[in-house]
Amino acid sequence: MVAQARAAGSKRIAFAIDGVITDGGLHYTDDGHELKTFNVQDGLGIKLLQRPGFAIAARAAGGHSAVCKAIEFILTAQDKPESAFAPELDPQ
Repeated sequence: MVAQARAAGSKRIAFAIDGVITDGGLHYTDDGHELKTFNVQDGLGIKLLQRPGFAIAARAAGGHSAVCKAIEFILTAQDKPESAFAPELDPQ
């Protein structure tokens, strides 16, 4: 119960990227380069957590450059105007 009370005021979230904002699949080009697939809805979820002030920490196994670029893009992307949200996703 003490841990729950302390966590209640926390505005931090940390997660691993692989299998969380990726689909967990492995895709390879003909020349052997690994590709990752990201879901834009996961990026939206992260942005919605940032709005009320949550600090986000993310870790990618092996420091895969595509994963690092994707999370950097998500964390630094500017919000679109409110009218850009689909009505069912509008956080307001």
